[in-house]
Amino acid sequence: MAKEIAGINVLARAEVIAAVESWHRWLAHERRASVNTVSAYLRDLAAFFAFLTMHLGGPASLADLENLRAADFRSYLARRAAEDRAKTSTARAVSVLRGFFRHLEREELALNGAVASLRSPRLPRAVPRPLSQEQASKV
Repeated sequence: MAKEIAGINVLARAEVIAAVESWHRWLAHERRASVNTVSAYLRDLAAFFAFLTMHLGGPASLADLENLRAADFRSYLARRAAEDRAKTSTARAVSVLRGFFRHLEREELALNGAVASLRSPRLPRAVPRPLSQEQASKV
């Protein structure tokens, strides 16, 4: 079953869709995340469910989410790497997965310890930028 949530198509079973809607409300209202942040997080989660639909052979259920192994999550991250996604995007996707699975646990919908084993990719360190003469004179 697919459902549009805040303009983003999420493909999963009805109980998972309900959990995504609950998580979406929590992000927007309790955590007070910006519209752009919520939208980016939903896109990342929708991409994960699209992957799971292919990986599992059908839309994911809460039982499927509970039974995912570390290898399943690594397979998703490998797919993202093969699509040449930026490391910063993949780091955000890992954060989204951790947050969504924490929400499932908090709401007592599903418990999956494998998601805790996910590690974000190492992000390159930003090189410091030199100050312009004008900025330096103000210091």
